[in-house]
Amino acid sequence: MKSHSHPAAVTGRRPRTRRGFGALAWPCLLLGGACALPAAASDVQSAAVTIEGSRAARHELEQQVDQYVDSAMVHPFGEALMRWDTPVCPLVGGLPRERGEFILARLSQTAREAGIPLAPEKCAANFIVIVTANPNPIIEQLRDKRPGLFSNGRRGIGGFDHFLLSQQPIRVWYNWQNEGEPTASLAVVSALIGDTAVGGTLGGSPSASLAELPVNRLPNSRLSYAVHRSIHTAIVMVDLARVKRINMGQLADYSAMVGFAQINQDHPVEAAPSVLRLFNEPSQAPAEGMSPWDRALLKSLYATRSLSVTQVSEMETQIVNTLSAPR
Repeated sequence: MKSHSHPAAVTGRRPRTRRGFGALAWPCLLLGGACALPAAASDVQSAAVTIEGSRAARHELEQQVDQYVDSAMVHPFGEALMRWDTPVCPLVGGLPRERGEFILARLSQTAREAGIPLAPEKCAANFIVIVTANPNPIIEQLRDKRPGLFSNGRRGIGGFDHFLLSQQPIRVWYNWQNEGEPTASLAVVSALIGDTAVGGTLGGSPSASLAELPVNRLPNSRLSYAVHRSIHTAIVMVDLARVKRINMGQLADYSAMVGFAQINQDHPVEAAPSVLRLFNEPSQAPAEGMSPWDRALLKSLYATRSLSVTQVSEMETQIVNTLSAPR
């Protein structure tokens, strides 16, 4: 903010001063020094430099956040970002019970911190993490036994082939809106992962919350999208043959990031320390798992209005405010 000075009133006579004091100093001296003297020029300049430095630092942070969000998120043109509105019921299979429970607890904690709806303890699983050294046969068996599980019409066969043939160490399949089968179809997973699963139950009656999901339409609004893509099923496949030199915290947090948000796994994340760099730039991935950037991204995704066309910019503003806040 620029400072404005006002000229002194013209009286026809120049105010008398003594060396070393300005005209305004004498009233202060007469009052016993009760009023403050004008700031020295060096102090004003220092304050201006500080303000300009803060502005420059924030501007640089804004650019970094913009690059991070742009490289991390899948944002189809003319569509809202995808996220969960159905309460999430996680299940982890393929690991010893102690490790499975650790990942399950980590997923639940991340969901609570980000404001992601969580289902009660006894629920039908709809967020499945399967850890296996041979994922493709399991995926093919799931498709053969329950083709509806991979029938997300907007992705089609091409989408399934991309999922099946993916070289990603951790890959994810989503079903959203009214497409795909209810969570009850995941009962076939129990035959493939045995009794090592912990978390939500497989099979049984589908949760009432997984009934036909409403589609919000605002056809006359230029400020809102017509459709909100709501995830109701996510299958995260962890390929043990490709996952090397990572800890359980990193495994859990990477799975959370790609399962709770539609992350662009085919594009390297830029400009931020992130667990999403775990497999393409391991040295840039935090050893503890999620970074503050990752947590801020998830929280902003669920704190902003999903139908708003300005959601991404609102998310970026929230992330910048979070990262720049005093700690």
